[in-house]
Amino acid sequence: MALAVGSRVVVLDGRHFEGFRSGSRGTVIDVDRDSGCCRVAFDNSPSAPVKVAIRHLGAEVSGRGPRFPVFARAGKELSAEDQAGDALGEAIRACAEATTSLCAASMMEVVAVRQDMRTLDKDLPSSEQLAARMSRLEQRVQVLDESLGRTLPKERVEAKLADRISRLEQLQVSQPVLDKVGFGGPAAAEALAEERMGLKLYAHSSG
Repeated sequence: MALAVGSRVVVLDGRHFEGFRSGSRGTVIDVDRDSGCCRVAFDNSPSAPVKVAIRHLGAEVSGRGPRFPVFARAGKELSAEDQAGDALGEAIRACAEATTSLCAASMMEVVAVRQDMRTLDKDLPSSEQLAARMSRLEQRVQVLDESLGRTLPKERVEAKLADRISRLEQLQVSQPVLDKVGFGGPAAAEALAEERMGLKLYAHSSG
């Protein structure tokens, strides 16, 4: 049974205080659960309510049965309920604050993403132009590579042929001296002349 305004109560056995004592009966006129007390208008002095700790009171029952502190336990239970309610309220407030913070952070992130998208939209034309220029440059490089692929081998061949012919001419110029000292002889001179002629013909045909 929960203690409430209007409840009929009786002071428990062994309680003796100024204004009330064991067996005193009265009506509860208000309850302060934070302090665990209530004010009771006792039947012997209804015009002078007395503040009484709830643990000293029991429910008024008919007859002369034992009086038990039914309100003491009820008061504690209500206090625990109040504490649970306060904890629930704090949890709800914390959840609301966290939700608000999360929503605010999400909105800021959305705004930042939108700004980035607008920046990308502005930069898109210049990016397309840059891509077109890069494509044209790659085409030019490809054409240049193909051109170099056709011309470089020929130039290198011609350079090597010219160098070879020059060396052979130098050998032919020095051949008479070599003949005098007995090196090579007519056969060597003839071979050099034939190689020189062959290189010139190859250079002429490749040109």
